[in-house]
Amino acid sequence: MIDYSDDVVRESVCQRCGRCCYEKIVDRGVIYYTNIPCPYLDAKTRLCTIYERRQQVRPDCAVISRAIVEMGVLPADCPYVCQEPGYVAPQPAARLPRRWRRLNKRSFRWRTTQQAD
Repeated sequence: MIDYSDDVVRESVCQRCGRCCYEKIVDRGVIYYTNIPCPYLDAKTRLCTIYERRQQVRPDCAVISRAIVEMGVLPADCPYVCQEPGYVAPQPAARLPRRWRRLNKRSFRWRTTQQAD
């Protein structure tokens, strides 16, 4: 079991794939990934460009915790959840219901409390 209260332990589990940094949509109780990354995700390195201050810049950025794992927002092969019995991962963007398929970056309003440099 992962000790989510220990930052060093929690960070050591992450594979730095960046997939959790893609926007998600909840539709009728099902969570779907989109093809839209957070604006602060570097596409090449797959790392957050504002990681140390992400909570200040983007308050809705989730810190991995037991509650986040239980929400079902991480990919099925993520080390945080891959051994969780009965874990239900988000559906891929390709399975988004038709009404959501025209999404683009402008469809999301990123709430920030300050500008990122």
